[in-house]
Amino acid sequence: MKLLTLVISNIAPYRRRQIIEFDQLPDLFLVYGPTGSGKSTIFDCVCLALYNKTSGEVEKGNPVYPVGNVIGHISLKFEVSGQVFVIEREYKKDKG
Repeated sequence: MKLLTLVISNIAPYRRRQIIEFDQLPDLFLVYGPTGSGKSTIFDCVCLALYNKTSGEVEKGNPVYPVGNVIGHISLKFEVSGQVFVIEREYKKDKG
């Protein structure tokens, strides 16, 4: 599987629409930044798109959540065996 494009909107620290074009990056790249900047959220969003859960969800609940009452959106475009797929997911903040 090859990741092509990830779009995150109103999820955790990404309040504005963010587009990560993995197909424009070199084969090896580094995701870095200060604590709380959203590095893990990028990978959580990939997992959410593919499996509708994150790696930490089992232990401590879903760490990726929409901000406020606006719907959060994740879109992942990826390629498998020459076929391109797009998964779109929307999340509402749980009440409580």
